Amino acid sequence: MGKDGVGSSDNNVIAELIGASKKFKLGGKEIVALHQTDLKIYKGELLLIVGPSGSGKTTLLSLIGCVLYPTEGCVCLQGINTKDLSDKELARLRRKEIGFVFQQFNLIAPLNSEENIRVPLSLNKLSRDKVKEKVERAFKLVGLEERRKSLPKQLSGGEQQRIAIARALVIDPPIILCDEPTASLDVDSIDVVLGELRHLANSGKAVAVVTHDTRLEKYADRIIFLQNGKIQPKRE
Repeated sequence: MGKDGVGSSDNNVIAELIGASKKFKLGGKEIVALHQTDLKIYKGELLLIVGPSGSGKTTLLSLIGCVLYPTEGCVCLQGINTKDLSDKELARLRRKEIGFVFQQFNLIAPLNSEENIRVPLSLNKLSRDKVKEKVERAFKLVGLEERRKSLPKQLSGGEQQRIAIARALVIDPPIILCDEPTASLDVDSIDVVLGELRHLANSGKAVAVVTHDTRLEKYADRIIFLQNGKIQPKRE
Protein backbone atom coordinates (compact mmCIF):
# COMPACT_ATOMS: atom_id res chain seq x y z
CA MET A 1 0.00 0.00 0.00
CA GLY A 2 1.12 3.57 -0.58
CA LYS A 3 1.99 5.84 2.29
CA ASP A 4 -1.29 7.71 2.03
CA GLY A 5 -3.39 4.60 1.51
CA VAL A 6 -2.56 2.51 4.55
CA GLY A 7 -5.44 1.48 6.74
CA SER A 8 -8.23 3.15 4.79
CA SER A 9 -10.81 0.69 6.14
CA ASP A 10 -11.99 0.57 9.74
CA ASN A 11 -11.81 -3.22 9.38
CA ASN A 12 -8.04 -2.75 9.60
CA VAL A 13 -8.08 -0.82 12.89
CA ILE A 14 -5.98 -2.60 15.53
CA ALA A 15 -6.05 0.06 18.25
CA GLU A 16 -8.09 3.21 18.76
CA LEU A 17 -8.09 6.11 21.20
CA ILE A 18 -11.44 7.87 21.55
CA GLY A 19 -11.25 11.18 23.40
CA ALA A 20 -8.47 9.72 25.52
CA SER A 21 -6.49 12.01 27.81
CA LYS A 22 -4.06 11.58 30.68
CA LYS A 23 -3.60 13.86 33.68
CA PHE A 24 -1.28 13.47 36.65
CA LYS A 25 -1.31 15.03 40.10
CA LEU A 26 1.98 16.68 41.01
CA GLY A 27 1.88 18.25 44.45
CA GLY A 28 -1.24 20.37 44.43
CA LYS A 29 -1.20 20.81 40.67
CA GLU A 30 -2.79 18.86 37.85
CA ILE A 31 -0.47 18.18 34.91
CA VAL A 32 -2.00 17.37 31.53
CA ALA A 33 0.38 14.92 29.84
CA LEU A 34 -1.98 14.26 26.93
CA HIS A 35 -5.05 16.27 25.96
CA GLN A 36 -8.16 14.53 24.61
CA THR A 37 -6.99 12.58 21.60
CA ASP A 38 -8.65 10.58 18.82
CA LEU A 39 -6.33 8.20 17.00
CA LYS A 40 -6.62 5.01 14.98
CA ILE A 41 -3.73 2.61 14.38
CA TYR A 42 -4.04 0.29 11.42
CA LYS A 43 -2.91 -3.17 10.47
CA GLY A 44 -0.03 -3.06 8.00
CA GLU A 45 1.30 0.41 8.80
CA LEU A 46 4.36 1.86 10.47
CA LEU A 47 3.17 4.88 12.43
CA LEU A 48 5.77 7.36 13.63
CA ILE A 49 4.93 9.47 16.70
CA VAL A 50 7.30 12.43 16.66
CA GLY A 51 7.85 15.25 19.11
CA PRO A 52 10.32 16.84 21.52
CA SER A 53 10.95 15.58 25.06
CA GLY A 54 7.91 16.19 27.26
CA SER A 55 5.48 16.43 24.34
CA GLY A 56 3.40 13.44 25.48
CA LYS A 57 4.80 10.79 23.11
CA THR A 58 5.52 8.14 25.74
CA THR A 59 2.22 8.84 27.49
CA LEU A 60 0.39 8.28 24.22
CA LEU A 61 2.29 5.05 23.60
CA SER A 62 1.56 3.87 27.16
CA LEU A 63 -2.16 4.45 26.65
CA ILE A 64 -2.10 2.50 23.37
CA GLY A 65 -0.24 -0.30 25.17
CA CYS A 66 -2.72 -0.33 28.07
CA VAL A 67 0.11 0.40 30.52
CA LEU A 68 -1.66 3.60 31.63
CA TYR A 69 -5.38 4.11 32.09
CA PRO A 70 -6.84 7.19 30.39
CA THR A 71 -8.18 9.89 32.70
CA GLU A 72 -10.95 10.55 30.20
CA GLY A 73 -12.12 8.72 27.11
CA CYS A 74 -11.28 5.16 26.22
CA VAL A 75 -8.78 2.90 24.49
CA CYS A 76 -9.96 0.03 22.30
CA LEU A 77 -7.71 -2.83 21.23
CA GLN A 78 -8.87 -5.33 18.64
CA GLY A 79 -12.36 -3.88 19.05
CA ILE A 80 -12.36 -4.42 22.83
CA ASN A 81 -12.98 -1.41 25.06
CA THR A 82 -10.28 -1.82 27.71
CA LYS A 83 -12.44 0.05 30.23
CA ASP A 84 -14.61 -3.06 30.41
CA LEU A 85 -11.73 -5.35 31.43
CA SER A 86 -10.58 -6.40 34.89
CA ASP A 87 -6.92 -5.98 35.81
CA LYS A 88 -6.38 -9.69 35.14
CA GLU A 89 -8.06 -9.51 31.74
CA LEU A 90 -6.07 -6.38 30.86
CA ALA A 91 -2.81 -8.10 31.79
CA ARG A 92 -3.75 -11.05 29.59
CA LEU A 93 -4.58 -8.70 26.71
CA ARG A 94 -1.19 -6.97 27.00
CA ARG A 95 0.60 -10.30 27.17
CA LYS A 96 -1.07 -11.75 24.08
CA GLU A 97 -1.81 -8.78 21.85
CA ILE A 98 1.05 -6.27 22.31
CA GLY A 99 4.79 -6.52 21.77
CA PHE A 100 6.94 -3.86 23.45
CA VAL A 101 10.39 -2.69 22.28
CA PHE A 102 12.32 -0.23 24.45
CA GLN A 103 15.23 2.17 24.05
CA GLN A 104 17.51 0.31 26.48
CA PHE A 105 16.73 -3.17 25.05
CA ASN A 106 15.86 -4.57 28.55
CA LEU A 107 17.53 -7.91 27.83
CA ILE A 108 18.29 -10.06 30.90
CA ALA A 109 22.09 -10.06 31.27
CA PRO A 110 22.66 -13.68 32.49
CA LEU A 111 20.46 -15.12 29.72
CA ASN A 112 21.59 -15.79 26.16
CA SER A 113 19.63 -14.61 23.14
CA GLU A 114 17.48 -17.73 22.88
CA GLU A 115 16.63 -17.64 26.58
CA ASN A 116 15.74 -13.94 26.40
CA ILE A 117 13.39 -14.57 23.50
CA ARG A 118 11.72 -17.42 25.41
CA VAL A 119 10.84 -15.20 28.40
CA PRO A 120 7.40 -13.98 27.17
CA LEU A 121 6.38 -17.58 26.49
CA SER A 122 7.03 -18.63 30.08
CA LEU A 123 3.62 -17.26 31.10
CA ASN A 124 1.81 -19.28 28.44
CA LYS A 125 1.13 -23.00 28.71
CA LEU A 126 2.79 -24.24 25.53
CA SER A 127 4.38 -27.52 24.62
CA ARG A 128 8.17 -27.68 24.29
CA ASP A 129 7.82 -28.20 20.52
CA LYS A 130 5.54 -25.16 20.19
CA VAL A 131 7.96 -22.97 22.16
CA LYS A 132 10.84 -24.14 19.97
CA GLU A 133 8.83 -23.41 16.82
CA LYS A 134 7.96 -19.87 17.97
CA VAL A 135 11.55 -19.07 19.02
CA GLU A 136 12.91 -20.35 15.69
CA ARG A 137 10.44 -18.19 13.79
CA ALA A 138 11.36 -15.11 15.82
CA PHE A 139 15.06 -15.67 15.17
CA LYS A 140 14.46 -16.00 11.44
CA LEU A 141 12.41 -12.80 11.33
CA VAL A 142 15.35 -10.77 12.64
CA GLY A 143 18.07 -12.81 10.91
CA LEU A 144 20.16 -13.61 13.98
CA GLU A 145 20.04 -17.39 14.20
CA GLU A 146 23.82 -17.53 14.56
CA ARG A 147 23.66 -15.43 17.76
CA ARG A 148 21.25 -17.66 19.68
CA LYS A 149 23.80 -18.63 22.37
CA SER A 150 25.35 -15.15 22.74
CA LEU A 151 24.91 -13.17 25.94
CA PRO A 152 23.70 -9.55 25.64
CA LYS A 153 27.20 -8.23 26.44
CA GLN A 154 28.53 -10.15 23.43
CA LEU A 155 26.12 -8.43 21.04
CA SER A 156 26.38 -5.04 19.36
CA GLY A 157 23.73 -2.43 20.15
CA GLY A 158 21.95 -3.17 16.88
CA GLU A 159 21.99 -6.90 17.55
CA GLN A 160 20.63 -6.39 21.07
CA GLN A 161 17.76 -4.34 19.70
CA ARG A 162 17.00 -6.98 17.08
CA ILE A 163 16.91 -9.66 19.79
CA ALA A 164 14.56 -7.37 21.74
CA ILE A 165 12.36 -7.15 18.64
CA ALA A 166 12.42 -10.96 18.33
CA ARG A 167 11.37 -11.22 21.99
CA ALA A 168 8.42 -8.89 21.27
CA LEU A 169 7.49 -10.93 18.20
CA VAL A 170 7.64 -14.38 19.76
CA ILE A 171 4.03 -14.13 20.99
CA ASP A 172 2.96 -13.09 17.45
CA PRO A 173 1.13 -9.92 18.57
CA PRO A 174 -0.89 -7.85 16.08
CA ILE A 175 0.69 -4.60 17.34
CA ILE A 176 4.31 -3.69 18.11
CA LEU A 177 4.98 -0.57 20.23
CA CYS A 178 8.48 0.91 20.21
CA ASP A 179 9.69 3.66 22.56
CA GLU A 180 12.78 5.38 21.10
CA PRO A 181 14.09 2.04 19.74
CA THR A 182 17.04 3.63 17.92
CA ALA A 183 18.21 6.17 20.51
CA SER A 184 21.15 4.00 21.61
CA LEU A 185 22.19 2.90 18.12
CA ASP A 186 24.73 4.04 15.54
CA VAL A 187 23.58 5.11 12.08
CA ASP A 188 24.16 1.71 10.43
CA SER A 189 22.23 -0.09 13.18
CA ILE A 190 19.36 2.39 12.87
CA ASP A 191 18.90 1.41 9.22
CA VAL A 192 18.95 -2.30 10.10
CA VAL A 193 16.49 -2.01 13.00
CA LEU A 194 14.06 0.27 11.13
CA GLY A 195 14.31 -2.07 8.18
CA GLU A 196 13.15 -4.89 10.48
CA LEU A 197 10.22 -2.80 11.75
CA ARG A 198 9.33 -1.78 8.19
CA HIS A 199 9.28 -5.46 7.20
CA LEU A 200 6.94 -6.25 10.11
CA ALA A 201 4.51 -3.57 8.98
CA ASN A 202 4.67 -4.89 5.42
CA SER A 203 3.80 -8.35 6.75
CA GLY A 204 0.59 -7.02 8.36
CA LYS A 205 1.59 -5.94 11.85
CA ALA A 206 0.65 -2.53 13.22
CA VAL A 207 3.91 -0.86 14.27
CA ALA A 208 3.95 2.38 16.28
CA VAL A 209 7.32 4.04 16.93
CA VAL A 210 7.89 6.94 19.32
CA THR A 211 10.92 9.07 18.47
CA HIS A 212 12.31 12.58 18.42
CA ASP A 213 14.60 11.65 15.51
CA THR A 214 13.24 13.00 12.23
CA ARG A 215 15.70 10.80 10.29
CA LEU A 216 13.26 7.94 10.81
CA GLU A 217 10.45 9.64 8.88
CA LYS A 218 11.46 7.99 5.59
CA TYR A 219 10.43 4.59 6.99
CA ALA A 220 6.91 5.63 8.01
CA ASP A 221 3.56 5.21 6.32
CA ARG A 222 2.08 7.89 8.56
CA ILE A 223 3.51 10.45 10.95
CA ILE A 224 1.84 12.33 13.78
CA PHE A 225 3.48 15.23 15.59
CA LEU A 226 2.94 15.95 19.28
CA GLN A 227 3.56 19.23 21.04
CA ASN A 228 2.52 20.01 24.62
CA GLY A 229 0.30 16.94 24.76
CA LYS A 230 -1.61 17.69 21.56
CA ILE A 231 -1.47 16.21 18.07
CA GLN A 232 -0.50 19.03 15.73
CA PRO A 233 -1.73 19.72 12.19
CA LYS A 234 0.17 17.87 9.47
CA ARG A 235 3.56 19.35 8.71
CA GLU A 236 4.58 19.99 5.14
